[in-house]
Amino acid sequence: MSLLKLQERGSLRQPILQAARKLFLELGYERFSMRRLAREIGYSPTTIYIYFRDKQALLLALCEEIAEFYLARLQLLQREEPHPVERVRRAFLLCVQFGLESPDHYRVAFFTHPRVYGAPEDFMRQDTVARRTYCLLLNMVRQCVVQGHFRPLDPVLATQSLWTAMYGVIAQALFTHDFPLAQPEVLAGSLLESLLGDYQTVAKQPEKPKDESDEKIQS
Repeated sequence: MSLLKLQERGSLRQPILQAARKLFLELGYERFSMRRLAREIGYSPTTIYIYFRDKQALLLALCEEIAEFYLARLQLLQREEPHPVERVRRAFLLCVQFGLESPDHYRVAFFTHPRVYGAPEDFMRQDTVARRTYCLLLNMVRQCVVQGHFRPLDPVLATQSLWTAMYGVIAQALFTHDFPLAQPEVLAGSLLESLLGDYQTVAKQPEKPKDESDEKIQS
């Protein structure tokens, strides 16, 4: 279907985002320009500015689109999976699954620009889909701690550790092609089993020193 027909039917927003994703992959953030995007879709830059003020807004929209898709799947998982630990495990496996199924989307969102959402403090202050997604993952982990499924630990650090492990699996799958890596799903499962197993391990209590009277009784 031509862009003209899409315009006749409604918004050009999605065709613009699709073309922008393609150009971000081809050119990177620095070489990307609104003028080049306009040539790609066959419209003037003025038309694009109706929807997006600049390339930063375009990239943000692409990241939010991915976060929205992931959030919807997490919310469904939250309703369907009753066990807190299994819910956490499946939530992070979903992250890997999405990265493998939609590599172009993942590359653009996570490897185009390091500060799509601004400074770290901006991320937690703004009401974005990405922030709501992160908070849902964090709450899943926190619930495991509160209910005693995990040993006492920092839910923020635990959540970010799990996310970093899955992020690494996806990055290797996308960019490492000259090393005999195990299957990404196998790597992800192994990492999660190790991390979650550690989180569920009850810290060993120091042995109580024997009382001298007990030793005398035993002797």
